Amino acid sequence: MKTLFLSIIIASIVVATIASITLFFNPGSQSPCKFCPAQTTPNQQLQIRDVTTSPDRLTVGQTFLLYADVYNPNPYSIYINSGCVSPLSVVFDEHVEVTNTALVSCFAITKQEISSRQEARIVGPSMGILYNATSVGTTKATITVKYEDHGMTQNVNVSKQFTIDYPAPLLSSLSKELQGVCIGGPGTCPH
Repeated sequence: MKTLFLSIIIASIVVATIASITLFFNPGSQSPCKFCPAQTTPNQQLQIRDVTTSPDRLTVGQTFLLYADVYNPNPYSIYINSGCVSPLSVVFDEHVEVTNTALVSCFAITKQEISSRQEARIVGPSMGILYNATSVGTTKATITVKYEDHGMTQNVNVSKQFTIDYPAPLLSSLSKELQGVCIGGPGTCPH
């Protein structure tokens, strides 16, 4: 009886070992995943929403930032760069100069998870890059957000126009210009 029991245990171990080795060397023989949303739902691009600048009003001579809300419509998480490397980059057609002032490399590149059907606020440019408003007019910005989806790098683009104005006159320069100017009617200004 002991021999029969021992034979059954050894036979079970051999069968389990052979099955494990077969699955290890032939992973295609595994049963398909029944709860893998990536297999049942097509991958959808990250959505760029609500692109704004800081400051809100752009004027000549200003350095500014861009903010965007990004939304993950997929049933799984995606990842974007964070830390000193922004996932957001921009190409301006005119009126803006992009300057790279980085003297040191970035050592704080991290990944931020955007969970399924969640939104995150991102900012650009990356550390050491400046967006400078150089002249008055409307500029078309092509905004690209780079993200990671199932280990693959993806890009999504959106275009937006921004208006760059003249700077508002400073109150001190305005008051200097108005010194000695009489606003009253005839005979009311002392000379």
